[in-house]
Amino acid sequence: MNTIQASIFKGFDQLVDELLSPATKTHRTSHFNPPVRITETDEQYHIELLAPGRSKEQFELSLEKQLLTIQSAEVKQEPKENTKVIRNEYQLPAFKRSFNLDNQIDTSSISAGYTDGILLINLPKKAKQEPEKRQISVQ
Repeated sequence: MNTIQASIFKGFDQLVDELLSPATKTHRTSHFNPPVRITETDEQYHIELLAPGRSKEQFELSLEKQLLTIQSAEVKQEPKENTKVIRNEYQLPAFKRSFNLDNQIDTSSISAGYTDGILLINLPKKAKQEPEKRQISVQ
């Protein structure tokens, strides 16, 4: 390898280190949105939000009018005593996701659970009402 190639690779290595530095990493993840999968059955909708490394107490779900909001604070990971962190390339940043619900949802029966890194929110549909049939007398 000649001197020019060695210089290019050294420059590339420095660039990668800068991109993965904690300050840059924090800046890049400040708008973190965990991925979701939304499915539907005849009875309800399901929102699965991928958020590993948290506990169920770290989630806050709220419903205002027809807007469902899911929030989680940033999870700080403190090193164990007598441990020196050499490099830390992962974080659990805070996030906030909101979903507009339609009028089909029975908002009084929404439930949620957190298992294996997935927050599952169940959104039951309102019972379908058959159109009223009746005879109307003419007077």
